[in-house]
Amino acid sequence: MSFVVLAASLVALLPSAGVLPGGGGRRRGLAWGLLAWGGVVRPRQLGRALGALGAVAGAVAVAGEGWGVAPAVATPALLIAAAVLMRDVVVLAIAAVGTVLVVPGIVTRYFPGAIGAALALLAAGLLLVVVAVLTARRPRPPRAAAAPAGVRDWTVGPARIAVAGAAVLLAATTVIVVIAGR
Repeated sequence: MSFVVLAASLVALLPSAGVLPGGGGRRRGLAWGLLAWGGVVRPRQLGRALGALGAVAGAVAVAGEGWGVAPAVATPALLIAAAVLMRDVVVLAIAAVGTVLVVPGIVTRYFPGAIGAALALLAAGLLLVVVAVLTARRPRPPRAAAAPAGVRDWTVGPARIAVAGAAVLLAATTVIVVIAGR
């Protein structure tokens, strides 16, 4: 209990402590999604969806900060790429909502004119529609059949790689936060 009080006190001393939980939620969401992909968290579909929700919520929380623009934009993009590889329409839908939530604020910050914001949102929307159609039209291989030679089935990942990826993600981002906080 005293550790929690100490951590909360240290966070309160940071210059922009309000976004720190959002950044942590983003990292935890991505790690949770990785673990669900590897089968460590079951059921896989629910775990991937909850991980994507956590990552998007964290991205939205840090999007208003100057340093948070890159992670906020990268999170939906990473989720879209993962959804296409895994053929996961639920993660794709969550990533699309994240894009709609993150992009307008960032676009209006860097492109103050109405035309620039409208064009950026139109481009993001068109990209989401194209990716959704491609993901929905990709045939899902039968569970019993092996993938054709040279084609990797990314719908399910190995648990060892998922755990290692989540550990590296959490450790690396923790080191970055500690270094950036100095």
